[in-house]
Formats: sequence, C-alpha cells, structure tokens
Amino acid sequence: MIEYCKMQIACLVILCYTGYKLIDDGTNNRCNIFYDTLFVLAEMSIFFDGFTAYTVNHLGSISLWINLGAHLLFFLSLDAVVYFLFLYIVSITFGFPKKPLLQSLFFIPPVLVFLGVTVFINKLKFIEGKITNYSMGISVYVCFIFAALFCFSCIVIFLMNYHHLSVSKRKGIIVCIFTVGIIALIQLLYPESLTTSLAVTLSVIAVYLNIENPTKKENMILEEKNELERKFYNRLDELEKNQSIYRHDAKHYLSVLLTLCGENKTDEMKAILEQMNNDIIKFTPKIYTDNRIFNALINDKEARAKYNLVKLELNIEPHVYLGFIKDIDLIAMFGNLIDNAVRAEKGTSLEEKIVKVSLYEAEGNFIIFNVENHFENPVVRLGDRFLSTKNEIGEHGLGIESVKNLVEKYNGFLDLDIDEKNKIWISSLCITKVSS
Repeated sequence: MIEYCKMQIACLVILCYTGYKLIDDGTNNRCNIFYDTLFVLAEMSIFFDGFTAYTVNHLGSISLWINLGAHLLFFLSLDAVVYFLFLYIVSITFGFPKKPLLQSLFFIPPVLVFLGVTVFINKLKFIEGKITNYSMGISVYVCFIFAALFCFSCIVIFLMNYHHLSVSKRKGIIVCIFTVGIIALIQLLYPESLTTSLAVTLSVIAVYLNIENPTKKENMILEEKNELERKFYNRLDELEKNQSIYRHDAKHYLSVLLTLCGENKTDEMKAILEQMNNDIIKFTPKIYTDNRIFNALINDKEARAKYNLVKLELNIEPHVYLGFIKDIDLIAMFGNLIDNAVRAEKGTSLEEKIVKVSLYEAEGNFIIFNVENHFENPVVRLGDRFLSTKNEIGEHGLGIESVKNLVEKYNGFLDLDIDEKNKIWISSLCITKVSS
C-alpha cells in the first residue's frame, strides 16, 4: 500500500513532529493565524498527495469518482498552502490590510482557483508512466498556474520589503520561495516525480526554523536591538557633522545680523533668526531619556510612522529610569504596542493620522507607558476582554498575550481600553519601578 506514497508518509511524519515542537516550545507565542493555518493545510495537502499517489496507481480497484474527489482535494489544498504562504509573507512585511475593500480583493484568487479546478476536474486524465501513474488536465494546469502566480507575488512583496526585514525573515522567505519554485519546476518537467509534498514540507519547516521558532524570535529581537543601536549612533554621527557645519555657518549669520541690526532691517533679521532656529531643531539629536535603547527605539518608530504618514505625538518625561528592564524586553513590549497602534492608525480613513505615546512615572513607584490610536471598525468583546477589531488579522509583533506575560515579569500589567465615543484605542502598560 505504501509503495507509491513513501515520500508523502515521511513528509507527514516530519511535519507532525515539527508541529509538536512548535506547540511544545512556544504555545504562548502563537500569534500569526496565517502560519497556524498554513501548517494545518500543509498536513492536509501532504495527506491527499499520498492518497492520490495510491489511488492513481490502483485505477482498477479504486472507483473513478473517489480518484477524482481525492485529486480535487489535493489540488485545492496545494493551492491553499501556497496562498496562505503568500498571506503569511504579506502579514510579516506590509501587514494585512484593515480596509474591507482591500481585504475583499484577497478572496478573489482562491475563488478563481476553486472554480477553475472544480469545473474541469471531470476532464482529468490518468496517464500511465514508466515509474508511476500521474494525472494531467486543465485542473492540473489551473492548480500550478495559480501556485506560480502566488509565488511570483511573494517574490515581489519580498523584494519591495527586503531592506526592512530582519536577516532571519530574509532567510526564511528566500528558502520558501526557492524551494517551492525549484520543486514546482521539477514537477512540471517530470510529472512522474510527484515531489510537491517535499516543497510543502521544506517551505513550512523553513519558516519555522528561521522565523516562527520561539528561540529565533528572541534572536530577531536582538537583531532589531543591534540595528536600532546602529541606526541611532549613525544618526548621532550625522547630526554631529551637521552641527559642525552649522557652527561654521553661524559665524556668517551673526555677522549678517549685526549689519542688519545697524540698518534697522527687522524683517530680514527675523527671517535669518527663524532659519537659525530651524537649523538648531534639525541638527539637535532627539534624546528622550537616559536609556539609549529606548531613545533608539522611539527614533526608529517615529521614522517608520512618518513613512506610513502617521505622526507620533510624544510626551515623554526625560528622567524616567528604565535601566532595570532588559533591552530585548523593552523593545518587545514598547515596540509592539507602538507598531500595533501605527498599523491601526494607518488603516483609518482620517485625514490626519496621529498616535499619542507617553511615558511617565506615577507616584514614584510605577512607570506608565501609554499609547493611543484611532479605530473605525467595531471592537469584538469577549467578557471583559477586547479581542480585536473585525479586520485586525495576522501578526501583531509578539502578540498582546506575550506582552502581558513580559509585563508580569516586572510585576506590572497591561490595560486595554477603548473610548467608544471618540473611537480611540488605549493601551496602558504599568510596571513596578525598581530603583537604580
């Protein structure tokens, strides 16, 4: 019975073990619904791949309708795997769109796949090969054409976001795209190879090893920390160079001001003073607290928010002590809340998009980090918990639950609330202060 489906059985065993490790190592960190769905679909695809490998080689004992039904489920599950791989890459790069119109566009490709494969499934032909039997027909072409289109879309998205991705994400996506592409090409050139399960297995494992593994996620935060520090210190170097230029130019400004003062030309003097003030603001480093990682984080998040046409309105007390918080925990907690807020604000239809971020000490014993953003879609409640807005799908950094776990580590809590009248989502992180 297993003569024609040995590889599929081996792939299924490997994937089941990987799934066990994923659950065992990081249950609290499961936050990307697309990868979780991708994992389940991959197992289904491999199962039906093996089942069709058996039925297509037993045409005399297996009825035609069972054969056609098995192939239909295999084709649909295979395209579903590649499609959810595409959605996963979207979620970790651009982020899944929140607007209903844009979301509806994502449902068009799977509908076309379903129709194309299903309508022509009864036209499927079973061909006797030298090594094994295999199937050919319009349904097969539709299946692989859409798989190729999804893979091409993954490549485009990856290239558009290449410089904004961590090294681990780059590796995971590259391995996925390369694996699926090469094995799909082999399958097309040599239909008897029946290697699709190998592509499915390797791509899912590549994502796990490079991105979704809990240990790898911690390394990704460390990578982000190092990148933040690099950008911050490069920025300081750049500002220092600009300040040197400004100090040199200031001598000329003062000379001109003295001349204008003697001539009583106040309008010209005002224009020069305004230019000098703008230069001072422009060339002054943004130092928010005594914590260099927090400063680097806020500088980076402010730049990214600006790129997404979102303004960070900052209200940060300059002498808040954050030294007792580990760097990777600080990035994970504060960075995640800001990212979620910017992503949500970006998805609104407001003309002026503003996220308010504040950091201050309360009663000398607590550190409060508060983030506010607007929302438009109804908020889903479960008892006293807010699940999300209806359109809030996909990855949210390490996830709110993981942020809560990190906050508890510092004897604090994360409070989520909404101002329904003004449509404002409020995330308040409170940590018990440990004195220096």
